[in-house]
Amino acid sequence: GRFQLQLQGCWRSPFPSLHFVNTTNASQHVTGLTTLICDESAPLPIRQVASITLKNCLYSKNEAQQDVLDERWLAVDAGLRNSVKTALFPLLTSPHLEVRSGVAQAVAQIGLVEIPQEQWPDLIDALVKGIQEAQQNAGARVSLLQCLGYICEEIDPAHAESKSSDVLTAIVQAMRKEEPEAEVRVRASEVLANALRFARSNMEKENERNYIMQIIAEGIQAEDEDMRKASYSCLCSVAEEYYDLLGEYIPHLWGMSLNTIMNDDEEVGIAAFEFWSNVASEEGERAMEMNDAQPSLNFISAILKDIVSVTLTMLTRQDDDNDEEEGWGISHAAGRCLQLSSEAVGEVIVEHVRQFIQDNIKGDDWHQREAAALCLGSILVDDSEPSDNMIHFLKEAVIPLSQLLKDNDVRVRDTTMWTLGRIVEVAPAALSEHATQVCEAFVNGLQQEPRVAAHAAWALHNVAQLMQLEEFREVIKYITQIVQNLLSASDRGDAHMKNLRNSCYEAVAYFIQCANEDAIALIEGLFEGFISRLQHAVVMVVQNQSDRDHQFQIQEQLCNIIQTAVYKVRPEVVARNADLIMELVVQVLQGRNGEIAEEALLCGGAVASALGSDFGKYVERFVPFVLKGLEEVRSGDVVAVAVGVTSEMFNAKAGMNEAILSEVCKRLASALQSIDLWREVKGVSRIFPSSICASFSHQAIFTTFGDIAMAVEGSFMQYVQPLFSIMENAARSSLEEVEKDEDTVAYLNNLRTGIFEGISGMLQGLRTLEPFRK
Repeated sequence: GRFQLQLQGCWRSPFPSLHFVNTTNASQHVTGLTTLICDESAPLPIRQVASITLKNCLYSKNEAQQDVLDERWLAVDAGLRNSVKTALFPLLTSPHLEVRSGVAQAVAQIGLVEIPQEQWPDLIDALVKGIQEAQQNAGARVSLLQCLGYICEEIDPAHAESKSSDVLTAIVQAMRKEEPEAEVRVRASEVLANALRFARSNMEKENERNYIMQIIAEGIQAEDEDMRKASYSCLCSVAEEYYDLLGEYIPHLWGMSLNTIMNDDEEVGIAAFEFWSNVASEEGERAMEMNDAQPSLNFISAILKDIVSVTLTMLTRQDDDNDEEEGWGISHAAGRCLQLSSEAVGEVIVEHVRQFIQDNIKGDDWHQREAAALCLGSILVDDSEPSDNMIHFLKEAVIPLSQLLKDNDVRVRDTTMWTLGRIVEVAPAALSEHATQVCEAFVNGLQQEPRVAAHAAWALHNVAQLMQLEEFREVIKYITQIVQNLLSASDRGDAHMKNLRNSCYEAVAYFIQCANEDAIALIEGLFEGFISRLQHAVVMVVQNQSDRDHQFQIQEQLCNIIQTAVYKVRPEVVARNADLIMELVVQVLQGRNGEIAEEALLCGGAVASALGSDFGKYVERFVPFVLKGLEEVRSGDVVAVAVGVTSEMFNAKAGMNEAILSEVCKRLASALQSIDLWREVKGVSRIFPSSICASFSHQAIFTTFGDIAMAVEGSFMQYVQPLFSIMENAARSSLEEVEKDEDTVAYLNNLRTGIFEGISGMLQGLRTLEPFRK
């Protein structure tokens, strides 16, 4: 009764949840949900929601929280867990779709928790057996495949590799063209796309690989559109996992995908482009890494002329009915494929697209002009120094592109603004002769439609980093005008659309950050205006949650702008405005109902850095929020910010008394060992409790202890012994005792750096004490 009433209430909500995961009596809730799921007299929607609720009680997107949920489920009595599994598994073949689909999710999530712990070792076997035996029950096979697919998508390959042959046998059998049920084929294909992650032993056997590729090829030629799309998803997985084994199949795959792109439904054509994008992405990464052990096999280079030709054709297939930048069409997929192909082959692609751009950039049809602009932006490669030939080519295009910013069609102007922004980002030398005119065009773009204005703000963001270059120094004298126009655009009534407001604020902050000595006076002239804006944001009238979210967003962005400016302007300018800034910072922090506004904390830390010991008068009101930030161990970002601000305040020697010192050290030590703060890393179990390491580096906390010691000197002595115990444990960790993946090696190196920095700071801070003088 009570559970059913709760679930009926949840059913009316778009986000069903009983919120019982934090209760102590999980067994009671599991029993109640399972009873309801199995109750044949209960309404089908209620049984479905009960299944999904059970799944949600065991699932979190947050890794630390997932660990907690796993432990909570495994702490439930084994007999009860077995009875739940025994009750749920047969429902995968229920005659009711609602029951089957919900139970598939619940069973899969239980399996994902228990299989790694060898608590349900035969689940995958049971699913495979069920798929093979339910030949006359298409609905049951679909649900069994869905359950298996959920598991294959998330499980660590190490826990499924031994099952790969049986899994592949069942999946491939269900994918064959002889299978009469189209939905069974589609679901089996979706499972294969995920199962290939742990099928290396099978894919490395030529006969098995050939058979799998044959089945995928048959799926690409199926009558059912969903089957064709799902088969291309399988090919994408093959490209990601087994690129080195693709060589013998490339000619046939190109022929099939070319036919698909030119003649099939658009959604299937997009899927075909996705496969070649994956191939190009892999080759681009290998070209960048230049690893002899994993060389690029240059598949894209071998078909470059053909793939560029079909890509350019599809660039002009934009949707005539869509001028709101919604959706992902074949032209978008073609642009993405062209961009990744450029990264794979380099500037050689220019000669294949030059004529297309020249022929279409002034075309009569908007499709031509937009395609030419998109093509030009797509061939620009990040992290690559453009050649003189590329710079010359781009210089020729700047004037025609600038003219397109006045085009009648918003789609043309939007893409052109993005392309010019890409040129600023990747090849700024191409704009050297027209820097002022281009910047003026960007500023004018801030007054256009939100999608165009957002790209204009992003383009100006890219301009900011170029002020150090001689050809862009002329821009410095326009900083005031540019910033004022960006702020005006952020005030537009439609600034919430296309992320325009955030783009404008981020550009303003970046202009301040990149400003050189010549621009400091201009930044100081804008400084009080930034503070005034924050004043208005603090007292903004709020009538609903949407208004509140809008207010918080503006406050955060303005705090970021002020913080950035504080580090640039002269200390006396900060001192003159410090009372008002800190009052506003505190008001922002107080208005969050217990949540910590990271940007406000950072703003306060910047003021502490600027004022030094004069920051002492703000400590009493500000420090409580820093201490709360250090406690937010479920949010690594918040703790990271609070740790940095703590260092700023102690470095400033701003009236940090014994009571504050004690509270800070206690929270820092607690954060070092909190399970919620760290994510699992293979093999590092002995360094800290709970087999965990930092989602942000322990290094920052150890370094901060050093900063504190230097600031308080002898007063830090009482904390040395317990802290050294933690440091000693961490310092003893050895690379020989852990799996040497790149993340772990980097983590351990950063950890040791932090320990040495912390010890160095302590020695300096305590050097006046008798034991250390010796």
